[in-house]
Amino acid sequence: MSRHGGTSPPARSTSWRAYLPELFTRYREVIQEQLDRLEEDGRIRLTVPRDVLVPLVLNTVLGFGLYYVVTRDDESCLKALSAFRQLAGSLVESV
Repeated sequence: MSRHGGTSPPARSTSWRAYLPELFTRYREVIQEQLDRLEEDGRIRLTVPRDVLVPLVLNTVLGFGLYYVVTRDDESCLKALSAFRQLAGSLVESV
């Protein structure tokens, strides 16, 4: 039994669960499209396999977005993003 008093999740929760796979798929597509464009333009070269990089970027984008929506903490988000720039330099190199 759920904390909402029934055996199934509330409708709002169910609609989010139905939407999340579509959202994740779309974000993954956008990330892959951007990487393709940057590689084809000769602007970057991946230093890790794409199947490692795409989920890492996806999780980072979604994580930062969710963290900011919940906390509205600009300062800590900017600190984390500055560290991500350093990390990104080891995953993708300029050409």
